[in-house]
Order: sequence, then structure tokens, then C-alpha cells
Amino acid sequence: MSLILPQNYPEDIIFHTTDFAQSKPKGKIIKLALLNTMANTLETEAQLLNPLSDIEGYDVEITFFTPSAILNSSAIKIKEAEPNADISKYEHRIKFHRSLEDFNPEEYDGAILTGAPVASEPLQQREEGKGVTYFEEYIATLDKIKQSNTPTLAICWASHVALNHFYEVPRHKREQGKLTGVFNVLNQKPEHKLMNNVGDGFDLPVSRNYLSDEALLQANVIPLASSEETGTALAADKDGPFIYMTGHLEYDPQTLREEAIRDIHCKGLMTTNENRGAPIPRNYDIHAPAFSWKEARKTIFGNLMSYFADARDNKQSTQPHSANENNTPQQQPSQLQHLAAG
Repeated sequence: MSLILPQNYPEDIIFHTTDFAQSKPKGKIIKLALLNTMANTLETEAQLLNPLSDIEGYDVEITFFTPSAILNSSAIKIKEAEPNADISKYEHRIKFHRSLEDFNPEEYDGAILTGAPVASEPLQQREEGKGVTYFEEYIATLDKIKQSNTPTLAICWASHVALNHFYEVPRHKREQGKLTGVFNVLNQKPEHKLMNNVGDGFDLPVSRNYLSDEALLQANVIPLASSEETGTALAADKDGPFIYMTGHLEYDPQTLREEAIRDIHCKGLMTTNENRGAPIPRNYDIHAPAFSWKEARKTIFGNLMSYFADARDNKQSTQPHSANENNTPQQQPSQLQHLAAG
């Protein structure tokens, strides 16, 4: 179907492999809040928007959010940048993202929380050089989501933070070093809405240095997919709005390759010893990456949008009708552009 994005959103950057054209919405609209805390802002949004543009039966209207500390930092970096410096990702946040302080989960059918490049920092507000600058604001957002019962997908770091906050599930640094590669995970709950039509299992890209305590995790949430190598890779609250994904189903085929090149620059030659040098992605050909999770990505993200729509419809059916029955988007029509597969 189509995506509904902020006016003048850079479709030529995001949809680098597909032709898109302006179009009127064709289906039911899902209002999605996307909180992007990744440093590679545009690449992360590309990875998420590509599968969301391929959802059957729904048009997805997306509002982007950034923690206020990151927005403030972006503004400073733009102001202090050298004349020829690349400040496009900072300008992108300022132009197309709203402050997380303005986020009201009641106004959305669902939310997606990305990972963050702060995995090595303790899960606390930054103090004396340690922690995350926006941690308190982030925790307040998680609480608002839970209180409003807005269904939310938390990816990688976001899943660790949410599990730790709500269930006191600790995370541990892997003794073997970074786990990276593509791993086949078992579909443990084919009857769950998110796992419909996924089959017995699917390939999942993984890139992480930390893992949550497996015993405590399984005691508090419903495991949906797992493997011996990854542990629980996908899980859902027993009675709550959160879905937790410790891997990266949103990744494009070349993403692990790009991360491996980055790790080589940081750590030196690639090696099978994960504690020395840059780890080689397992079950993945960096010279000719396959897209073995493509169908699973399409199916699960489609199921996620249906999950959001069902939650919205159930919520609306239990509430008295208001003057704004269609839950009109915050953005005015003049501020939106519609992108649909050509």
C-alpha cells in the first residue's frame, strides 16, 4: 500500500532500491510513532520504511520522534559544524523529527522503538561521564506507553531497557564478544498474531554485544521465537503492550556487511575469535549477502500492523464515541506526502 510521511521527506534517500510515486491512500490508515535513537539516522529509517511500505491492506502514517537531548545536540552540531562538514543527519532530525517530550501514545495505533549506539553505557541517566543523556526521558516514555496500553515493538537496546525497567531483567555482556550473523530461529508460538504464517522458523540477523538474562526473561514474558545461539529473539508481554525483538529483522541484506567493515576499521582484521579483532558474521556471505529473511520480514511486519490495528479497534469498541471518531492525525494534510509503490 502506501506510506504517509512528513512533507518533503527524502524519499530518494530512503527508497534507494524501489521506485515510489505520490499517491492517495488506498487502505485503512495505521498511525505509527517511530522513535529513532540510532546514529545512522537515515539508514535506520530506510530499513524500517522499506518493509512498512509493503504492508497489504493498510496505509501507514508515520511520525518520527527523537529524544530532546539528541535534538538539542543536533542543533548544536549544525551550528558549530565546519563549512564542508556533512551535517545531513542532524538537519534531518531537526526538520522531520518531533521531540519525544511531545509524544502522546494515545494519539497513535502503535509505536516502534529502534536500538541505540549506547549499548556499552549503564542503563541510567548520564552522570559523571557514564550513562545515557536521554535515559530519564526514555523511561518516562516507556511508562506512558504502558499506561496507555499502546502496542509497541522494542528493538535491540530498546528491548533490553524495557525488560530491565518493567521486569528487572538484567543484561550481560557476552563473554565470547559480539554475536553477529544470520541465525535460524524457531517459531515457538505460531498461534500468536505476530507469528501467523511465519512457518516453523525463519532467519534473523543479529548484531549485539549484550544479552538479557534468559531465565528471568522467559519467566516474565512469552517467548515467540528463539534459537540456541541467540536465546529468546522475539517475545511479547503476557499482559501488556510490548513486543521485544533482540535481533534485527528490519535489516537490509547488506547491513551486516557494512557493520563488519566498520568493525574492521575499529578493531582490525576479521577473526573467528570473537574476543579478538572484528568478528566474522556467521551464516552470512559478506561478499554476496543473501536476503534469506526477506519473506519473514514482510510477514512479521505485516502481522505487526494488523496487531496494531486490532488493538486500536478493540480500544475504540470499548470507548464512547467522540467528535473525532477517526482519530485525526496530528499533522495537517498539507504537511504530509503519500508514497506508494509505482
